Amino acid sequence: SERVGLTADLLRIHAPLSCFKEIPNYRKEEIGLPGLTYLYANENRQKAYLLITSEILGKRYPEKLNCENIEYALERINSITDVELDVELLLNYGCVSEVHVTDDLLLSHDPQIYLYALRSIPIPDKINRTPYHKESVRFSTYNKDKRHRFYLTLYDKYREIKRHRCRQCEDELFRDVVRIELKLESAEMIKKYLKIRKKEPPTIREVLQCHESVNADTFRNVWQKQDIEIPNDDWLEERYRREWNDLLQEHRDFDGVAAYLRTRLPE
Repeated sequence: SERVGLTADLLRIHAPLSCFKEIPNYRKEEIGLPGLTYLYANENRQKAYLLITSEILGKRYPEKLNCENIEYALERINSITDVELDVELLLNYGCVSEVHVTDDLLLSHDPQIYLYALRSIPIPDKINRTPYHKESVRFSTYNKDKRHRFYLTLYDKYREIKRHRCRQCEDELFRDVVRIELKLESAEMIKKYLKIRKKEPPTIREVLQCHESVNADTFRNVWQKQDIEIPNDDWLEERYRREWNDLLQEHRDFDGVAAYLRTRLPE
């Protein structure tokens, strides 16, 4: 089925002050609304700045931010704070300067097995691989300028929720889920990866209505077909050995594991 649009865990937004009837300056400790990190105005620039995450959805957190629930998310700002924003104006004129494009992959084995494979598979020289917390992995391009850099992170979502004691959802919804998250930190990178062809910064509506398979395409670029050598499995914890052997038998080699992960990504 055709994608309705992308899903995101974070949106960093700037918008004309005309999108707000009244806009007090809020910092994180003052807001009282999980998922709204900050909201403040710069009257000299005639702009407002806000950062929202999926936590703003409350019990709808597992949906992630998307084109079908973004109005609900923004209406929560109106209902819980004393900010008066025009949702329709903000969707059409609010611009996105950072987005975390997010997909959840429900897998047939323990997520740690797949993450072990991804920490072991050879990758192109142009890609940097670094640990992300203890059990996860992050890939990025070698570029100090964030306008031309991406971070692709894969992690065990169930463990991450346990670690942060998230109260927005039931833990079990994320058991056996690997989350893949592409972090784009500039309008230039967002337009490049979402294939938005315009000079101006992308709007909230344009970003969330994107039909590109952003994470799937980025994943393919990182794991192109390569000669695979099985590494020394002493690095693998004893409790995962049997499951690891089952996984290799099922997918034949590490490249088969990556191919399987690609099939789990929305197209």
